[in-house]
Amino acid sequence: MNPVLTPSPSRILIIDDDVHVRRLFTQFLQRESYFLDQAENGREGLEKISRNGYDLVITDLQMPEVDGLQILNAARQKDPDVQVLIVTGFGSIATAVYAMKIGACDYLAKPLQSDALLIKVSQALERRRLRRVMREQESRLNEQTRLFQHDMELARQVQASLVPAMYRSAELEVQVHYRPMLGIGGDFADVYEDGQGHVYLSVVDVTGHGIAAALVVNRVYSELRVHVRAGCSPRQILHQLNDFFLQTFTGISLFLTMICLRCDLKKKKLVYAGSAHPAGLLLSASPASTATLISQNRILGFSALPMDQWIEQERAYTPGDRLILYTDGMVEIENSRGEPLAMEGLLRIAQTCRSLPATQATEVMIQQALDFSNSAARDDLLLLVADFL
Repeated sequence: MNPVLTPSPSRILIIDDDVHVRRLFTQFLQRESYFLDQAENGREGLEKISRNGYDLVITDLQMPEVDGLQILNAARQKDPDVQVLIVTGFGSIATAVYAMKIGACDYLAKPLQSDALLIKVSQALERRRLRRVMREQESRLNEQTRLFQHDMELARQVQASLVPAMYRSAELEVQVHYRPMLGIGGDFADVYEDGQGHVYLSVVDVTGHGIAAALVVNRVYSELRVHVRAGCSPRQILHQLNDFFLQTFTGISLFLTMICLRCDLKKKKLVYAGSAHPAGLLLSASPASTATLISQNRILGFSALPMDQWIEQERAYTPGDRLILYTDGMVEIENSRGEPLAMEGLLRIAQTCRSLPATQATEVMIQQALDFSNSAARDDLLLLVADFL
């Protein structure tokens, strides 16, 4: 059986140059089981404060050499939580009120009344207890915040590692730019070359933001890589991810939108499938035109669907074409009038950046979208630009 810990008695220092007043305080307080200490003048009081720790200091306001205000300052400098009760005569009440403004907990007017003294001492000690509790809670909260921020920074670094480095081959150049709203988020892209003349381009958006979405992203990324390495077609990948999401994340109320393309660099064609994801843009230079790669399938994670009901389509491309994939934050960003940039606005931005290489275009396009909003984004922003060479 664990012993019951008895709290140590509160330590009270009484400072007064009148021995009769000190005796009276001691008489009033000794029945309350406090630890009582005395100083016969202000100078001795300063010495005891410097050597010892007290919960409450009761000090006369007017004393020769060292007065109550000096006691107050010294006690508060040593321990911000110490309570100081000022004892004053009728003619010094204004000074006592001033003392409260600079840190005294209360004042007590002479002649002393035992009931008033006991009440004010009890209130002062309770105030100290609460201040110490709050300080301890603040310290714990600060430590928890520090640990949380450290973990968030690690999570940010982990998620940043998922953003593909620039990909470049003789036939294709790809650049991805990602700006999560909260440092980490639910968007990611993947670029995978299978070594047989195909490059897979995928953009995924987990509904929601922050830690939960980021954790789902990391798990989905691993699952996606399993299927692109297996050489699955885009519609097979969507089917597999949908089943995986339903089996793994049932009940979390999160879903995925996604677009996945397999670029056949030899035959110059794209095979693509989308699930409730914003349409990809294929910009052709000659003749100048824009094709939209519209999602053909439902959102991932909503319900099971047999393989034969997943749709993919093909589209030819020519060298010089540019493919733009993105998450919905890019088109839902709003200006000061609440108007979204929308696909039309994104297309305008894309056309102004058409002459820039993919390495520059992604950053410039996101910055122009932010300039349109002229405020912080309210969603994650991810943009993938692929140039067919």
